[in-house]
Amino acid sequence: MSNINTARSTVVETTFQGVNVTDSLRPFLKSCSYSESRSEESDDFQILLHDRDDLWVKSWLIDVINAVERSKRTQKNTGFMINGALVQKNWHSDGKDRMLSFGQFQLDEVVAKAPPREITIKGTALPYGIGVQQANKTRKFESVRLNNIAERISKESGMSVIFESAINPLYTRIDQNNISDIVFLQQLCNSAGVSLKVTNNIIVMIDNAAFVAKPAVFDINRTDKAVLGYSVRSASTDDMHEMTVDIKHEGNPVLLSCLTVNLHGWGRWSGKYVIDSTQHSVSGNGGYVTDIKLERT
Repeated sequence: MSNINTARSTVVETTFQGVNVTDSLRPFLKSCSYSESRSEESDDFQILLHDRDDLWVKSWLIDVINAVERSKRTQKNTGFMINGALVQKNWHSDGKDRMLSFGQFQLDEVVAKAPPREITIKGTALPYGIGVQQANKTRKFESVRLNNIAERISKESGMSVIFESAINPLYTRIDQNNISDIVFLQQLCNSAGVSLKVTNNIIVMIDNAAFVAKPAVFDINRTDKAVLGYSVRSASTDDMHEMTVDIKHEGNPVLLSCLTVNLHGWGRWSGKYVIDSTQHSVSGNGGYVTDIKLERT
């Protein structure tokens, strides 16, 4: 909760290894972005910092790298963990805050570049060091359903699973042949028509058709001032006609993949669409934009 008299603002709360570093990052922060999709691509969280005084290159990045190495030695490669959450404070002038939790990420990459002197810190929701991603396996599963396989894989990797699908095929026998668990599970989901994604150490499996059938969470009018830019596309491929729309929208934490929106005033592109992917970006001065990619249902 915020004070009802507080000016509305958007901030990204960030922790490194459980320590809140939001205030420490603020003087250097150029932008933060959270990307997520309904596909097998892992969610990611990126932080862009200016480094005009070389503080990050000469000192602080070394501390981060050393922390990662200590983690590998003492915590069985759990990695350097980053958490992020977007908070819109007093957004409707009623003292209530809106929040979008990005979840937990393992440090994946650090890039320093110049000019200008900048540091990019990137975290991934699917760490490369965990078994579900890393090791190729050969084994068989007998008399099991899709959710049973997902539960076994998640348990072996120290993860949890959310299974929200009426589609749950039974396999008399199915073989995993020299591929990683996540690739194997993705193949099964593709065949069954189920979406698979990994976020916040959770394997999420969703019935595509069921989610598309749910009511739209938001209406978007083409002439609305909240629409900051867009592109539309119509294409025919393999006897299928695809209609897609990309929209740059005033920041909105409600807009997330797998949910649906209604487009009004878009001519032949009007109608109901499923959100395929989003990127939520917040600038250092608090400007918030949501980029969404839509597919016609």
